[in-house]
Amino acid sequence: MKSNYKVIQIKPLIGPHGAEIGGVNLQDEISDAIFAEIHQAFLQYKVIVFRDQNIDYQQHINFGKRFGKLFIHPYVSSINNYPEIIRLLKEPNDTINNGGALHFDLTFLKQPPKASILRLIDVPKNGGDTMFSCMYAAYDALSESMKKYLDGLRGLHTSAKLFGPTGYYSHNMSKNSTAIKLNEMDFITTHPLVRTNPETGKKGLFVNSGYVERIMDIPIKEGNHILEFLYHHCAQSEFSTRVRWKKDTITMWDNRSAMHYALNDYQGQRREGIRVSIEGDRPY
Repeated sequence: MKSNYKVIQIKPLIGPHGAEIGGVNLQDEISDAIFAEIHQAFLQYKVIVFRDQNIDYQQHINFGKRFGKLFIHPYVSSINNYPEIIRLLKEPNDTINNGGALHFDLTFLKQPPKASILRLIDVPKNGGDTMFSCMYAAYDALSESMKKYLDGLRGLHTSAKLFGPTGYYSHNMSKNSTAIKLNEMDFITTHPLVRTNPETGKKGLFVNSGYVERIMDIPIKEGNHILEFLYHHCAQSEFSTRVRWKKDTITMWDNRSAMHYALNDYQGQRREGIRVSIEGDRPY
């Protein structure tokens, strides 16, 4: 992929993906030339970070809409008058956070979001970083025999494991301040274990323990062993990049090729983020 940038500045992060973007003020109207380079960096690095972006809700929405139609979260309440925005909040007395396990966002949907854009407006003095794992690299590191075995297999994804009446959040609502809406609506769908990014043509693993129930069309015991192997494989440090947050940092990630998890290592401190997500397409 072409990687020369004439307008924005690129500072790659440590690890297999990720970059800080300089020379951009998201409070301003983004020209087509600047946006083209931001979009190029998004596809190339999969995780892009903007520092010192004191934008308001509407500017956040406007930036997200440059990438496509914005997504409405089915289980997290939106901010008043801004249905596209959700608040991810952990108060000092909370014991659990949101996204505290390696995952893709909302893969129980037939068309999961293709990307999310998160701005932190309250950051703990220590901790609270987010880890991003490159699923291109995780797939490339598999043996050719394992790649061939996984080809054509599909995972069953369900929202019930986290958001159902007896799911994870039903037992932990009092331990977290994010406005989660539990109900009996259960989204169920299947996706390939290996996904092709439609904009880059690259293949990456597409599994996560939060939503995958089992692998279709093979014995459950066999499938469980394969899933456990893939979960451990994807979590290896060699595929991982750390984003260290500061107030008004914005991070955007490709939900088709990068998994993430938010570290819960800041007990007694407050962390608040504002997020929009962009609608995606059907994985293949």
